Parts: sequence; structure tokens; C-alpha cells
Amino acid sequence: MKKKIIKRILIILGIVIGVTGLTIVSVQTTNRVIENRKAKKMEEAKKKKIKEEKEHKKEREKIALWVVQNIEGPEPIKSLEISEIRRNGIGGTGGSSVSVKINNNDNNSFDLSVDGEVPMKGGAFISSNCKYEFTKKEIKSRTLKGIKIEEWKEK
Repeated sequence: MKKKIIKRILIILGIVIGVTGLTIVSVQTTNRVIENRKAKKMEEAKKKKIKEEKEHKKEREKIALWVVQNIEGPEPIKSLEISEIRRNGIGGTGGSSVSVKINNNDNNSFDLSVDGEVPMKGGAFISSNCKYEFTKKEIKSRTLKGIKIEEWKEK
């Protein structure tokens, strides 16, 4: 009788240990899968951010080139700070605009209306203290060489 009870206890212990072991393995596998998904999402978010930063840099360079070719003032343009494009209204239906600061001088700042990818000539709000104004004709020979272009971050 004692042998039967011991045998049953050993069988039950074996089953309990086996189920416990399988549960632990299952939990570890699930945790690994969750960690892999998190890592993959973080990697995708990082790639998306890098892609957006490249796109913003490209937009800033297009706007900077337009500014250099269409705006002039008493001093040569050495640096430009350009904000992100602001989309006004729902889905940009109210138009888009961007802020530009020339030579790190708050007085030489203005907002440009942006139509698609190109600023609209005449579509600008230029502060009364700004010493820069639109050229009569676009000067295509001007380039961005030697001009520092930065993202204008509002403080």
C-alpha cells in the first residue's frame, strides 16, 4: 500500500514539475517575443524619425535656396534659420507657412507662405525692422555655398 502511495505521489510530482517547466519555458518564450516586437517597433520609430529629419532638412534647403535667390539686403546672407513648415487649417487647407531668420538676427525674420514645395513670392509677412526685401527678379546664380542652414526652434 505504501509503495502505491509513493508511486502516485511521484507521478503527481512528475506531472507538476513537467507542467511547471513547460509553463516557465512558455513564459520565457512569450517574453522574448514581446521584447523582439518592442525592439522592432523602436527600430522602426528610429528609422521613421531619421527619414523625417532628412525630409525636413531637404525642405529647409529648398526654402533656403529660394530665400537666397529671391531676398537681398544690406549684408550678404551668411546663415539662415528655418522653422518646420506649419500646415494651417485641417489637413493644410488654410495654407502653409514657414518662419525664416537671416544672419541670426530676430529683426531680420519673416514668415513665408508656402505653396506645395516652393515659397510664394509676395506671400510673406516681413517685420517692419527687417532690412531684407524681395529682389525684383530671381537671381538663379546664387547658391547655398558658404551659408549655414539650421532648424529654427522656437524658444
